[in-house]
Parts: sequence; structure tokens; C-alpha cells
Amino acid sequence: MLDVRFTGQALLDDEANSKLIDVTAHIATRVGAHNSGQVAYERTEFGEDVQRILKSQENLHPQTVRSLQALVDWSASGNTSDLAQFRSLWGRGQQYISLVRLD
Repeated sequence: MLDVRFTGQALLDDEANSKLIDVTAHIATRVGAHNSGQVAYERTEFGEDVQRILKSQENLHPQTVRSLQALVDWSASGNTSDLAQFRSLWGRGQQYISLVRLD
């Protein structure tokens, strides 16, 4: 995951990348199944999955952690005011994404 609000972040090692890929692939699968009406993906389950990202990534910038924690907090409360710290990550923080195909 790349948060372009901050420069000089530590690069993730192979194990951290694998954990991040596993969690985000799970989230993407669940969101896709939810959107197609196959299964429900409850807000609280989503929050638990975001919490798994936080637990698996030790070298995230503190503000990135606060942003993701805000998403976890919202998933528990449903209160949109909990998303205040997340909004800046969702905006410019994730504006640029690089995809690399590994064969």
C-alpha cells in the first residue's frame, strides 16, 4: 500500500508484502461478492479486515496508521465523523497506484 502523502517510508519486505496482498485480496473478493449480491460483507467484518492490515504492517507512517484506524473506528460505530482522519488518505493519499505484474 502506498500513501503518497509522506516520503521516505520504509520499503516493505517480501513477508510484509505477502501479508498485505493476502488481506487486500480477501477484502477485494468480499467487496466484489457483496456488490454482486452473493454474500453480505458487514461493516464490522470490513473493519476487522482493515485491522488485519494494521497488524501485519509494522513500518507504516504514523499518520497512515491513524487514517486506517479511523476506518476501523467507523466500522465499529457507523458514525461518519469517525472518518475524519481517513478522508485525507482516501483523497490524495491513494491517488497514485502502481501495479506490477510478476510472472
